[in-house]
Amino acid sequence: MVLDTILITGGSGFVAQHLIRYLQENASHKVKEIRCVDRQKFTKFLDYPNNIAVKHFTVDLKKGCEKELSAAFSGVSTVFHCARKAFEYLHNLENDFHDEYFRDNLATTELVLEAMERQKVPYLVFLGDAYANIPVGDNYGVSEEAHAGIPKSYVLGDYGESVIRAELAARRAVKEEREDGYELKGIFLRPTLVYGEGHTSLTKALIVLCKQYKNLPNIDGFNRGLHQFIYAGNLAGMMFAAMLQLQKNPKKCNGEYMYCMDSPGCVDFKNFIRPYVEASNCQMNNDVKYLQAFLISFYHEICYRIGSKQSEQQLSLLAMRFLFGWSIGFSNRKLRLLLAYFSEYDQVESMKKTVDWFAKRDQVFVEKPRLTGADRIQG
Repeated sequence: MVLDTILITGGSGFVAQHLIRYLQENASHKVKEIRCVDRQKFTKFLDYPNNIAVKHFTVDLKKGCEKELSAAFSGVSTVFHCARKAFEYLHNLENDFHDEYFRDNLATTELVLEAMERQKVPYLVFLGDAYANIPVGDNYGVSEEAHAGIPKSYVLGDYGESVIRAELAARRAVKEEREDGYELKGIFLRPTLVYGEGHTSLTKALIVLCKQYKNLPNIDGFNRGLHQFIYAGNLAGMMFAAMLQLQKNPKKCNGEYMYCMDSPGCVDFKNFIRPYVEASNCQMNNDVKYLQAFLISFYHEICYRIGSKQSEQQLSLLAMRFLFGWSIGFSNRKLRLLLAYFSEYDQVESMKKTVDWFAKRDQVFVEKPRLTGADRIQG
């Protein structure tokens, strides 16, 4: 049997390393080489066996790097596109991140598609975001068909727009008929909030915020801030299942997009983040009404827009409303039907394992963290 050479963009990032671990533990019979492409140096932070060769290409996904990218993509059968500029939860007076979102999300995806076409790579597993094209407000039991394209508003602002436009560009590419006969087939995964061993942009931002005050407010509110989560190990399993399905029945699943989560049940975000806060020697014992929290965030938003330093490293109004104000849930029916995947890791145990990993590390954060390409997945 011919073994696959696969490539992971954003290969130094959080989700990519969980994918590498999953493949090392479960796919040595199928994969012979893992190639990682990332502008960041690869630093292994998970324990896993070395059953599959891993090769890292330190190259940026940008114009002018076509030669290096062609070398990396040569001989590859499947690309897992994980590279992304993560959503920024905190205000930064030096950067509104608009240009970075569209460069690292949309433009990067276009370059990946070009590299795949040059090297005739047949399969793409695209990692999107469940919230990318969700409009502002509560959304319950949302199916994929309810949010197929561009919405009237974005619950995650410019970040969301850049991600859904990248997904749409890739979805067009897998439906395109080319004169040379080359066919690209792809599956598009939309994970909810991702957690797991390792630092994510979400936990980094909230712990930085918490350490400023030694406390994170416990924002009250009935049926507010209810979200779905997915363990990075389960997401990695879904990505591998998507690859297998593409190879087995590409016509059936080509162009399909689906929401990914541990289970359809929602979790109060406050209950999710509390163990991280306590593991950082902080508390969530200061009860705050949602209206009060909203007004505080609104004040910081005004400060940010006029350039006041009072807004620096404060939770943005967009992020506050998303995490604590809205309740958003999705259906996983399409995932079950097309990939026949059932979560391999229990959510309760996975969350506990994640917090234990977090607690054992010395959590040292600077006041103005730079969330870079190594954190290429929201969560």
